[in-house]
Amino acid sequence: MKQIDVHIDFSCPFSCLGGEKFIQFLEKDALPLTSVKFRSFQ
Repeated sequence: MKQIDVHIDFSCPFSCLGGEKFIQFLEKDALPLTSVKFRSFQ
């Protein structure tokens, strides 16, 4: 799996929900979480 950068605006509730769904998807398919970086932007 390649490196994935996820840009999340923590003040936006929809962005946080999308990030949670993405983590659940990765855990369900047993994909490594080490190749995912969560970055915030404003």
